[in-house]
Amino acid sequence: MKQKTERDKEEKSESLLLSLYQKFVKRRDSAKTEETDQPEEQSAQERAQPPDLGEPPADSETKQTAEIPTYDASQMTVTLLSLQKFYGLWAQENSTPVRDPSCGRYIGNLPPPWDDETTDLLKKLDTEAEGILKATESTENVTPRPKIDGRVEVAVSKDGLRAWIFVFPPLFGGTPASAEAASAALKAAGVTTGVDEETVAQAVQERAYMRLFLAAAGTPPVNGEDGRIEEVIPHTVGTPYMQSDKDVIDYKNLNWLVHVEEKQLICRVVLPTPGKSGLSVQGKEISCTPGKKPDLPIGANTQLSEDGTEITAKVEGQIFYENNRYKVMDVIQIQGDVDLSTGNINVKGNVFVQGNVRDSFIVRATGDINIAGSVGMATVEAGGNIFVRNGINGNEQGTLRAGGEIKCRYIESAKVYAAGNLYADSIANSTVVCGSSVLAESGHGVIIGGSITAMEGIRAKEVGNERGQVTRLSLECTPEFLELRKSVTKEFQEIQSKIETAQQQTDVLKKGEKDPKIQAALKDIHFRLSIFLVKQEKLKKLMNEIEEKEEKLDMAQIRVVTMYPTVAARINGVSHIFNKEATNCLIFRSGTDLELGRTS
Repeated sequence: MKQKTERDKEEKSESLLLSLYQKFVKRRDSAKTEETDQPEEQSAQERAQPPDLGEPPADSETKQTAEIPTYDASQMTVTLLSLQKFYGLWAQENSTPVRDPSCGRYIGNLPPPWDDETTDLLKKLDTEAEGILKATESTENVTPRPKIDGRVEVAVSKDGLRAWIFVFPPLFGGTPASAEAASAALKAAGVTTGVDEETVAQAVQERAYMRLFLAAAGTPPVNGEDGRIEEVIPHTVGTPYMQSDKDVIDYKNLNWLVHVEEKQLICRVVLPTPGKSGLSVQGKEISCTPGKKPDLPIGANTQLSEDGTEITAKVEGQIFYENNRYKVMDVIQIQGDVDLSTGNINVKGNVFVQGNVRDSFIVRATGDINIAGSVGMATVEAGGNIFVRNGINGNEQGTLRAGGEIKCRYIESAKVYAAGNLYADSIANSTVVCGSSVLAESGHGVIIGGSITAMEGIRAKEVGNERGQVTRLSLECTPEFLELRKSVTKEFQEIQSKIETAQQQTDVLKKGEKDPKIQAALKDIHFRLSIFLVKQEKLKKLMNEIEEKEEKLDMAQIRVVTMYPTVAARINGVSHIFNKEATNCLIFRSGTDLELGRTS
């Protein structure tokens, strides 16, 4: 019976609130009807404003900052029923229009769009209002009802850069919250920095009750800027060649050899900035992220200045950019031909021959070899690249061998091996083995007779001739590649065996690790094991690169503008002889045969 009486009281109270809200809605609708009779100058935005929550104090009209902005409730769809009910009780006491329950009606000086943290805070306040309301339900029949004083809630954002204030109005004749109480609440929450006292005073006004205000703002940190490299000598030094509009090599603008003097500036280093720390509303420092140091492109014979802002050449020589690093290589210059006056050349570094390499002579260098003239029945071997301005006529005895690329105008009756690409205007009756691509696309761009083997592709303007001379084109693993694969596999197996042995030794010695001699032995084994593991990782990476390159052979192609018979083509073990003249040819592997397609 008692529970039924209490339930009746609750229903009666809710019915009273509903009746009050319906009356308010009726008055609001009536006001809107009257507005339709107003002149058109009244904007739709003005008609969409929420109910007036009371006139501001007279002195606030003279201050722009005292205006309380309001926003369309549709911008926040979350409803706050407990806050609405709480406000309804206060509005009933003070004959103030009731607000609708959307979040937007409870926003003070926070410009839209509102973030999730703002919405979550309003939800928490709604839950708090619900708790206060439940506490008041038990006093409905008490006369006079116990007073509930106004209260100030303060919240600090997760990043510490914002502090909000929210004022609950008093109920049943309670004492309103004062500006002093609001300031005290901020201090209790540790908010001491960036407090807007005018906003705090505004938040405790009746017309601002139950609105969320940004009462304090901290200073956000400023992250540092990353360092960077400003090139003085562009990283494109050492590019293969420059082409004219007619697709002919411009040998005057090769940009292949770039000479630098000792201490010559290569690039500037712009150092990173440290950034600037911020300050939270609670007076705590907010650390910033300093800028990152740039990757310094310092290679062989280059150096960083003492202040870390310049990279210069240590020595005079040629400058190259390889593997994201500048390097300067010493150059040995031969003023004329390589002949009896010079003898054979065998040096560390680069060689520049201003003349020719005569028959029977040898030029070897660990770096690059640049020959201004031509090569006869001679041997030229470079650990890097070979550039021959004219070409080689080997009479079946001349040889070029490069650990990098080879570029020359013509190759006749010679043996040529390049780990990288090979560029030539013409190749005739020669044996060419290339680890990357053979490119005869400039000048005449012809390949006649002989055998051409590459691993990535072959391109030419013409292959063969009208007399039907046999020309062999192959996309296969080169002997050097097969030897590399074999040696890397063997080395990987050996290092794997050493790692297993070291691990077994470690397991055995651990049983007596208290002995100083055993501890020393364990330390030595751990050191060697760390070296083995690093080497194993490098070998794994190299093996993966080898496997990837081998797998790409099936996708390799031969492209020829004009192909004369007879051309014997072979791609990764699949062969085909083409006996008919064709143009715009694209030879590729299709299953167990080679197909002749057309280039676009």
